[in-house]
Amino acid sequence: MRLMNQQRREALVTEYDQVVKRFVTLTEIRFKLLAFLPLGSAAAAVLTDKFSGIQRFTLPMLGIVATIALVDCNT
Repeated sequence: MRLMNQQRREALVTEYDQVVKRFVTLTEIRFKLLAFLPLGSAAAAVLTDKFSGIQRFTLPMLGIVATIALVDCNT
């Protein structure tokens, strides 16, 4: 009975380690994709006709700065 419990414990620890590794990998992927969101929003602001003048310059710059900050923070 004790041997079975030890084997079960080892199997559960191994499974837990794999789940944690996958969770960390998915979290890293999410943050990498999130880093490009401001850049995409800035590109959309440039391509639409809703913004003009200073807004057309400010929004893309804000997106680029936010992207650089997020990428720099993750590395």
